[in-house]
Amino acid sequence: MMLNKYDVLITVRIQKNMKEQAQQVFDNARFPITTAIRFFLIKVSKDGVFPFENSCMKEDLNKNLTTTMTLKISRKDKEQVMSAFKKLDISVSEAVRLFLHEIIENDGLPFEWVNCARNKKINRKKGN
Repeated sequence: MMLNKYDVLITVRIQKNMKEQAQQVFDNARFPITTAIRFFLIKVSKDGVFPFENSCMKEDLNKNLTTTMTLKISRKDKEQVMSAFKKLDISVSEAVRLFLHEIIENDGLPFEWVNCARNKKINRKKGN
């Protein structure tokens, strides 16, 4: 993972199979789960709210955290993300675990997103 001088890393502890299960949802669209997570983090930091209602108790997602996932994000975005999640009284790691859980449960993004770069709408089901 190459970093430029403006990038920083966020490391999140997750359950072992969570990343793989979530990535399977996006395999057909060739859409990396790390891109979805970065978008989610930035969206929450700008909107100040979660873009979905979570269907899981966060305590359940804080068990068996046996692996890590690393995301590259700009320094400015990281500062905004950390501040926003502090106001929401949830850690970035907990928020990412909730997001991954919702992707797996919904078999797609738990909210709608239009990818302007590809001019393509990413739907809630099957990531396409």
